[in-house]
Amino acid sequence: MEKLKYRFLWTWDHSTNWSDKNISIQEKGSRNPYHKNPDIFLEDYYLLIDFMKSMDLNGLIIWGFLRDSHGGISYARKIIEYAHKKNIKIIPGIGLGAYGGIYYDGENKYNLRYHILKNPGLSGIDKNGNKRNDILCPSKKENIEWYLEGINWLFDNFQVDGVNLETGDYGICWCNECKKRRGENETFSTEDIKVYLPIIEKINKKSKGSLITVGLYIPPFDKAIEEFLTLPEYIIPQWRLTEIIEKPPINYIKQTKKFKKIFFSLPQKEQIGFFHQGSQWFLNTRHECVVKSIYNGVKLARELNLSGLITHGEVSSKNPEWFLNYLAFSYFTKFDAQLEEFSGILNKYTGGYGKTFLSLLFSGTNRKKLSTSIDQAKKYLSKFPQGEKEYILWYYLLQELYRRIYLLDQWR
Repeated sequence: MEKLKYRFLWTWDHSTNWSDKNISIQEKGSRNPYHKNPDIFLEDYYLLIDFMKSMDLNGLIIWGFLRDSHGGISYARKIIEYAHKKNIKIIPGIGLGAYGGIYYDGENKYNLRYHILKNPGLSGIDKNGNKRNDILCPSKKENIEWYLEGINWLFDNFQVDGVNLETGDYGICWCNECKKRRGENETFSTEDIKVYLPIIEKINKKSKGSLITVGLYIPPFDKAIEEFLTLPEYIIPQWRLTEIIEKPPINYIKQTKKFKKIFFSLPQKEQIGFFHQGSQWFLNTRHECVVKSIYNGVKLARELNLSGLITHGEVSSKNPEWFLNYLAFSYFTKFDAQLEEFSGILNKYTGGYGKTFLSLLFSGTNRKKLSTSIDQAKKYLSKFPQGEKEYILWYYLLQELYRRIYLLDQWR
């Protein structure tokens, strides 16, 4: 089988931590403020982009891409320019009716909160009839016109390669018109995507060839996928694969032949998958090795004939678990290989000791066994000149083992 066309990483700006100069590290949440120095924003993403190039990953989704507190327009352009030199696509997250709008955070005409501040009558309302300052009402044509104008501004000012659209998972508008049109009882509405279709069509006309990915909170076998039967073929649905790549499935609706039949008849030419293993949104596994889940995700993507796959990219590759995650994601999305082959791939980076590296990394939490693993890691570290890629990876492993010993000692 050929490699997946889209091999993307997904990030929030505030919790992407690749620079050693970070002094304000956030690792949880989504709609957080940005507390780091603007130059750290550039360094975090430059380092991430460099690593992506080394791993042959070709697209980066950034939520919080446009934000006053990390350089606004000028720094966003720097990220695009740097990524394009490495042949990596930049795809900003754009909230439809939520998540900041086009300009995520700041005093900008196309920031959602700023728009509501200037036009309070255009806000969305909650179930109790209270106005929200972070949600727009999609039934008001003025909001659709605001988005259409904003899309012109975005593509006239930035050489982005597409957009990652979401309607928000923390709330939707509950005005009478929205309820009448939608009739759902959810915090997230798949049906609302149709209301924003003029914006999607505008993006396609404004920038032919731009990727229009639509972030969803549903798996590819769900009744809500029927909404896509009447949507344009150039849209790229982004399906949630999180639960169905685990065995047994977690909180997953039973796959039925009916939904499978609908899925394989959808008109969209390209589709993409996204999973949350290895992040704070799945059993708090942000710093864990999830190579098996990555393998399962890629295997499912191939079975469903998806054009690509997305995993998280916020944690630095200096974390040995995440180096393995990135390496697995890179390898399995390019080659239709077996999971057992992974230690052999790791040989390239460990001086031929892939199996040993894995055995030490997964040596458990027994203090005596960890001490033995540390001694062994030191021995392998000494085999390589300082600064070589093999040395660096063994060094990071040694630091991780020391960290575990330290944590165990806190409870003695």
